Amino acid sequence: MKYYRVDILGDLDNEYCLLERAPENCGVNYYRMAVGEPMADYYPTNAEFHMSDDSPSLKIGSLIGSTKSFLILHESVVHVIKKFCQEVEIEYLPFTLFNLKGRVHSTDFYIVNPIGTMDCLNHGTSKIERFHQEGDPYDSDVIAINEIVLDPKKLQNAPALFRIREDPSIYVIDEHLAKNFAQSGFKNIVLEEIRQEKG
Repeated sequence: MKYYRVDILGDLDNEYCLLERAPENCGVNYYRMAVGEPMADYYPTNAEFHMSDDSPSLKIGSLIGSTKSFLILHESVVHVIKKFCQEVEIEYLPFTLFNLKGRVHSTDFYIVNPIGTMDCLNHGTSKIERFHQEGDPYDSDVIAINEIVLDPKKLQNAPALFRIREDPSIYVIDEHLAKNFAQSGFKNIVLEEIRQEKG
């Protein structure tokens, strides 16, 4: 089974809309949607995204890029994900997108929030940058994953969409979802196949 990383910024070469803020009215809890923590209890019924002057393009595809690490997808993509992730805990959080003039641009998108993460990396070959606490060689935090290598032994029960434990802002889909995305002709969804190597 092949696996692919979803580029949450989308295709930057084709001037699609890029959102650089969190939804209005989410308060300090907005980070939950970027790291896979449950958000439904904190999510406002009137959530709003507003396009910014820094990224004024009105062009939107099936994915709207986000600099806040949100996975923002059109309802048609959500429909496909639900088909392949029926038993996976995922929140689908709707919002209204406003343009620079304050007019409604779309109500057809969702923040897709897979809950939790998965231990799936080959730690021997993945290039993981860590911050080590002084005086404690066993305590460290992941700063970045410079190269992702999956361990196929850890993927035997992997869902079709999941987050990586060491960096929850990375979204991974399997080849079945990738194939359906391609067949559906979705726009602005950029996928990169992830290398696998047995640990």
